[in-house]
Amino acid sequence: MKKIVVIGLLILFSQNDIAQTIIPLEQNEAIWKAGLGRPKNSYLKDVNKVLEKFVGTWKGNLDNKTYTFFINNEIDEFRGYKKDRLLMRYEIAYNFPPHTTIIDTRGLPDDHRKVIHGFLYYSARDSYSFDYDNNTRCGQSGIVYINKGPDPDKIYLKLAIVGDMTQGKIPCGIDEEAWLPIDKIMLTKLPDPSPCKTTKDLYLNQGFKDKIDYLKTKTNNTEHKVFGFSEPRSGGYIPLLNDSNSGNCLLFNPTSDDIGYTHCHLDDYEDYLENPIQSIGIFTPSDVKEFLMLLGRNKTQGNSLSNIYISLVTSTGTYILTYSGISSTNFYPSLSIYKPFDIKIYKEYIQKYQKERGFLIYIKEKIGITGINLTKIENDTTIKNLELDLNNALITNLCQ
Repeated sequence: MKKIVVIGLLILFSQNDIAQTIIPLEQNEAIWKAGLGRPKNSYLKDVNKVLEKFVGTWKGNLDNKTYTFFINNEIDEFRGYKKDRLLMRYEIAYNFPPHTTIIDTRGLPDDHRKVIHGFLYYSARDSYSFDYDNNTRCGQSGIVYINKGPDPDKIYLKLAIVGDMTQGKIPCGIDEEAWLPIDKIMLTKLPDPSPCKTTKDLYLNQGFKDKIDYLKTKTNNTEHKVFGFSEPRSGGYIPLLNDSNSGNCLLFNPTSDDIGYTHCHLDDYEDYLENPIQSIGIFTPSDVKEFLMLLGRNKTQGNSLSNIYISLVTSTGTYILTYSGISSTNFYPSLSIYKPFDIKIYKEYIQKYQKERGFLIYIKEKIGITGINLTKIENDTTIKNLELDLNNALITNLCQ
């Protein structure tokens, strides 16, 4: 039977060298064993959603340490070949007081060695493996296996080491303590952070709601100035000042004492020379940069990131950004990464893909962010969650 499958795949690949061929991910193992590598112009697609059971946040305890694994989807692309796969990040902490974190890889980019990349789906036993290539001299490389547990909210995980296991024999730095489980560990799935719940809880705050209602009156003000407020951790709201050089720019320097800020953007208007000024109507790259800084400074101080937000009031509704907890977000982008924050390029994305989809594709492709939630509170108070699927199509879900 296996030979028939392999022969069928070879015929399929040879028939069409131009059009993309969709192959169910269940054929992953057969393609690998046949030595076919990355078939040209093919997409190894998870059409039956076999990987979805592994996506989420998983937690377990072993040898006086708490392990938390963050698993999400991505598409691996290489010279015309595409494959749906999983990425894994992790946090390891001591169980005993003060519960010190040993390592946390959530803020690392996708191509970092400590981010574990999906390798192979085994359809016969419905399990999955990751290629882990961190430090071969310190027992920090090999194959990470996950498979279903006794319940839908349980999975098993273990690392099969490739290379030397030389703990204590050579200096390994943080890898001395940041061992992935060599013995099988059972993990429990944690409730997913809900962007709908986060936005609902925020909107139930009367102080926040009052500021939204106030800013709605300022989207078409005759002074052509933007207004906004920061929300300190201690409570209340602080008005933000306008930049003296530009009435439509606010002065906001995010600190770990802030949990968020809200502001408005102006409707279309004409400047004093009667030049038309067109509103984008959604967050700008500068807004995203300030949100990343807000996340980074709170993370440095060990503050929870679940309540960090930035909101934008427009005449068509209010947009809110929150953090999902599973991402490739770099909280402290270097100066070089600010170069993509180009308003001209951003406007091209908005024009090409439309407002909401364009924003999400831009921050994914140009800034490299995959862990930010975008929600919208319509003027009728309906709340919607906005996200991209794996093919960058916009998905809009009504928050119940």
